[in-house]
Amino acid sequence: DNGNNSVIDLSKHFYRNVKFKINDIVLCRAMNNNEYYELYQQPEFTGGIIVMDASNGDILGMSGGYSFDISIFNCITQGIRQPGSIIKPFVYACAIESGMNEHDKILDSIVKIKLSNGTIYTPHNFSNKYLGEIELREGLIYSTNAATVNLARTIGMNKISTLLEKLNLIKRHISISAVLGE
Repeated sequence: DNGNNSVIDLSKHFYRNVKFKINDIVLCRAMNNNEYYELYQQPEFTGGIIVMDASNGDILGMSGGYSFDISIFNCITQGIRQPGSIIKPFVYACAIESGMNEHDKILDSIVKIKLSNGTIYTPHNFSNKYLGEIELREGLIYSTNAATVNLARTIGMNKISTLLEKLNLIKRHISISAVLGE
């Protein structure tokens, strides 16, 4: 080729527009008794997944990590997870259930909330950047903290708590900071 893009022929596999630099390490593995090789890259991190039947809650499949040979740690059964952004989709679901739609606007900007004990709660976006007025769908896609808190204030914590209780995710009313998993 013209020297800008490498074309790697690994027998039956072709990879186009792959750019390598001197000293790059390219992991390959032999396939079909060394008949051919394929590119192989171990992930930088691992995670788990549970596949459930939404109609009845049955677990259809579960993978606790990338490779048991590399690590016996099962991210599903042994991992201790903080709630983090896991509550956010439920806030947006509550907004939809309350009559909003994915194109309705919410404000992604710095918000200061005075709590009942007098302290000021100021959630920040991870990037410390704010997008201004955005659609609900963008708030969920970008997982913006400030927009989620503003949405939660618009919907009301009672409605969010009721939805989470109905789904058996909580047993008591939650505070505004809980929508960010704090």
